[in-house]
Formats: sequence, structure tokens, C-alpha cells
Amino acid sequence: MEFQRTFLSSPDHFELEAHRKRRPAFNLIKRLLKRSDLDEVINACDAGREGELIFHYLAEASGQQETHPPPLAAKHDCR
Repeated sequence: MEFQRTFLSSPDHFELEAHRKRRPAFNLIKRLLKRSDLDEVINACDAGREGELIFHYLAEASGQQETHPPPLAAKHDCR
């Protein structure tokens, strides 16, 4: 019996957009992240959890550079 492997392709990048009901909250976060008196934003979410992924999505969608990993991930490789 011969098997053929078929792999589904997935895009390298997913375009994300805030849901219309959540857009005001996203715009507030985006505005806060762009404040001129902020030097950095620290990702204090749990490493490897959904909160960290949401943080990455918010930073990417708002055009911000992430400068720090979650504090625990820096001390303990939790991944």
C-alpha cells in the first residue's frame, strides 16, 4: 500500500483587524502605546500563553516594536 503525504499550505502572515465592537478599545490601546513619554512597553504576560500572543498581536497591529520578553521567560525558559 502506498501513502501520499499532502500538506495544507498556510499563509506566512495573517492580516488582523479589530472587531468593530472592539475597535474603540483597540484604538485606545494604540493611542496609549504611541505616547511620546513612553520609552518602552514591557510584555508582562505569561510566557507561552494566549495573553502573550494577544500582546504580540496588539504590538504588531499598532506598529510598535517589542523590546522585552515577558519577565519570567527572561529568567526561565518556559517555552
